[in-house]
Amino acid sequence: AADGTVTVNDDIRIEGDKLKIAPDGEEGLGVFFVGDSGETIPVTRRFTQNDPKTLIARVPALPSGQYMLRVVTRYSNGTTLLNTSRVIEYDRLLTVQ
Repeated sequence: AADGTVTVNDDIRIEGDKLKIAPDGEEGLGVFFVGDSGETIPVTRRFTQNDPKTLIARVPALPSGQYMLRVVTRYSNGTTLLNTSRVIEYDRLLTVQ
C-alpha cells in the first residue's frame, strides 16, 4: 500500500533498476525482510516476476511490526554478473499488521 503497509501472503511489487535476483538459486541472494531486532526473514516462495526493473514477491509469514526491505543480487546487466553481491535497501520501513 502507499502508506507502507504490507499483508502476509500478499504479493508486493518492487520497482527500481538492476533488481533481478541472479544467478538463480545462489545462497544469500533474494528478497529479505529485516525486523527491528535484526532478524532476517527471506522470501522463500518463487518470485512471480524477476526482471531487472521489477520484482514481485510474496510476503512471508511475519509477525506484526516494522521491517526493512532488502534485495540482495549479483545482477548487473544482460548476462554480466557482479563478482560480489549488491545490497539494495528500501529507505522506508514497511509495516505488517
